[in-house]
Amino acid sequence: MSSEACGTWMMNRWLGLLKALTKFGSTSSDGSLDPELATRLLAVLDEIVSLLEAHEEAHWAGLIRESRDKVAQGGMKGIKSLFSRYGGMGSFNDLIIAQHLSGEAMAAPNDRLYALRSQAYDLAVEARESFRS
Repeated sequence: MSSEACGTWMMNRWLGLLKALTKFGSTSSDGSLDPELATRLLAVLDEIVSLLEAHEEAHWAGLIRESRDKVAQGGMKGIKSLFSRYGGMGSFNDLIIAQHLSGEAMAAPNDRLYALRSQAYDLAVEARESFRS
């Protein structure tokens, strides 16, 4: 991914995060997540945790697992927790894994992380929207 495309992607994600956090306000919903949506999101989060663990990213694996466990409990807390991992310096968006590998070997796990990270974010946005309807 070119640096320009990466910058555009990160800016769009950051703007989405800001919108999401603004819409949350200070109250939480007692509603529960749609079971099908929750299942999809949990599967993606599980895959992210596995990928991070496989590349010895224990810190991030633990944080994503924590958010995953909150999502599994239902309610808005899990979605808020997941959104909190995105955005800002040193955030989940900035994570590059497998840095000890050569350029080409490093690309595959990072491409997979990029896809999973995007998928998790998009599902979290969908979940947020379902709480508002």
